[in-house]
Amino acid sequence: MKVTPDGKLLRHPSEIGESSLTLVGALRFNREFTKPLMSVHFYCDAPQALLAAFNTRIAQIEQKDKITTWELHSDGQHYTHLAAAWNRKAWMRPAVQTGRLTFNIVRSKDSSVSSVAYAYYHGHLIETFLTHFDGLFSNASASAMPEADDRVSD
Repeated sequence: MKVTPDGKLLRHPSEIGESSLTLVGALRFNREFTKPLMSVHFYCDAPQALLAAFNTRIAQIEQKDKITTWELHSDGQHYTHLAAAWNRKAWMRPAVQTGRLTFNIVRSKDSSVSSVAYAYYHGHLIETFLTHFDGLFSNASASAMPEADDRVSD
């Protein structure tokens, strides 16, 4: 990939024009680009059990091994990071799939997801799962740009 001086991210150096992605402050998803590019995926035999373990550690009363850095929204479907600088800057929405648990990023109601918040949320979610659930998944992946189910801007 290559970034041009005017901020266009090219998938291939020979590519120019309308089909390239443009970075302008916040990440934007090019609707013409159909190949999935980004989410956090945890590859495992029991993705529903992995999600249940995450929820249990967030909700538990006992402080030992409790996850204190993530919060489950009252809708039961979205998670946000609790650090003061990052709280509600974005939300992570899980999807249980065959052989993997996927988290898509979702913007807050009043703002797009900045590239820094995007990186923070993805990195810290993987760190949390490595710390607490390393025996429940075989590997995790995250790439650099949004996938079709990510919602980073209007």
